Order: sequence, then C-alpha cells, then structure tokens
Amino acid sequence: MKKLLVLPAIALSLIGTGTAAASVPETNMNKTPEVTEIQLGNGDDSIIMYSSSILLGSQTVSFDHGSGSGYFWNKSGDDLTFWIQNTGPSTLRYKLINSAGHTPYQESISPGAQKTLYFSTSWSDWVSSGKYTISAYTDDGGVGSFKFAARAFPEGF
Repeated sequence: MKKLLVLPAIALSLIGTGTAAASVPETNMNKTPEVTEIQLGNGDDSIIMYSSSILLGSQTVSFDHGSGSGYFWNKSGDDLTFWIQNTGPSTLRYKLINSAGHTPYQESISPGAQKTLYFSTSWSDWVSSGKYTISAYTDDGGVGSFKFAARAFPEGF
C-alpha cells in the first residue's frame, strides 16, 4: 500500500502542481480612462467621447461682488473642448481669453444652463499653448457661480 501512495507523490513532485505565480498587471495612473460622458443640456448638445483626452482643468468659481474668474493651462496647444455651467441665481456673462489675450468666445448663459465649445487647431489659430482665463460677471453686480472644465485632444476630434 505504501508503494501505491509513494508513486503519485513522486509523479506530482516531478510534474508540478500546476500553480502559477500570481501577478498584478501594471496600471498607468497618468492615462485618462476611456469614458463616454453624457451631460443633459438643451437638446442641442453633443455627446463627447473622452477616449484619448487630457483634463486641463476643472473648477467651481463663486463670487460675491459681481465678477469672478478661473483658468486652465493648455500646455501642448492641442484641440480642446470647453464646458461651462451657470450654477448661480442670475444670468452670467462670460468670455474665454486665450494665452495671446484674444477672446475666441463670449456670451450670456442663464441660470442652470450649460454650454460646450470646441476649438480646433485646424480651424484657426485661436488654440494656442499657455494659460486660458474664464472671466465672468453678472449684470446686477451680485453673487454668481459657475463650473467649468477643459480637455485637450492630442489626436484631434
């Protein structure tokens, strides 16, 4: 009987038990995850695929005396999208100022409304590398707030 038990034990030691070393795949924490973001808007807004984009900035700005500003950096000068939402109680007038000091876009946005803008290097020279500023104010000089986010698209839209 001992001979019957010894043979399988020797065979297992020569062949192996079939277990493999466990390993964890490396995760690149600097890569933007592939996300499809759907934002509710007025029905005219687009669905944006963020598969190969870089978040340049995301901020909530609140102000008490009629005006406020925020900024983000577009270091590479790539195509970009800019999203803004008025989270304040009154109409907000805003303008986006690029690194050269030009204003590629300005408009009014009502409370609760949001807007997504697209800027491509192939359309014009408005997209440049450097600091972008969002300057906003209310007509009544009162309180206001807004959220914004900007993303660069190195591979274009």
